[in-house]
Amino acid sequence: MGLSLGEIKELMTNGGAPQCKRVRDLLRAKIADLDERMTKLRRFKRTLSQQLASCESELRARGPAATCPLVTNLLRKDQE
Repeated sequence: MGLSLGEIKELMTNGGAPQCKRVRDLLRAKIADLDERMTKLRRFKRTLSQQLASCESELRARGPAATCPLVTNLLRKDQE
C-alpha cells in the first residue's frame, strides 16, 4: 500500500472519528505525493522520448556515419 511501518502502526490503533480523520489525512498526503511523482515521471518520459527520437532521426539520416546526439550534447556541455 506504500505506507511505512510507523504509518501502519498508527493506523492500527483503535478509535472512531479521530482515527478515521488521521487515516483520511494520511491517504490524502500519499495521493498528493503520488501525483507529484507521476508528474515528474511523465516529464522524464517525455525527455527520454525526445532523446530517442533524436537518435532515431540521426540514424535514419546518416546511417553508419551517425553520431549520437545525446552524447554530442553531453560532451559539448562538459566542455563549456
